[in-house]
Amino acid sequence: MIENPERVEEREEMERLLYGPSNAQSRAGRTGAASELVVCVDLIRRGYDVFRAVSAQCCCDLIAVKGINVLRVEVRTAHGTKGMSASKRGHYDVLAVVREFNVSYKPTIS
Repeated sequence: MIENPERVEEREEMERLLYGPSNAQSRAGRTGAASELVVCVDLIRRGYDVFRAVSAQCCCDLIAVKGINVLRVEVRTAHGTKGMSASKRGHYDVLAVVREFNVSYKPTIS
C-alpha cells in the first residue's frame, strides 16, 4: 500500500514531536509509552475511565472501566506488516494494538 505523501509528512512530524532524536533503546521505551497514551485517548473517547500502571512489572498496561465492566488492557506497538502476538508478561482481558496512531482491540470492544 502506498501512503499519501501528506500523511507521511504528518506522521513523521508527529513522531519527531513524540520521540525526538535519541538512541534506539530509549526510543523504544518512548514508543511504548506513546502507544499507551494513544490507547488511553481512544478508550476515553469510547466512554471508559482509564488508569495507567505505575510499575513496569504490572500484569497489564492499563485498566479501563465503563459502568460495571473492568478491562485489563495490554498495549503493543505494531511496526510494518508484522502480526502481533499476545504478551506472555501477564494477564489481561484485551490486547490493544497500535499501528500508526490507529488502535485495534482483540477481542473487539465497544
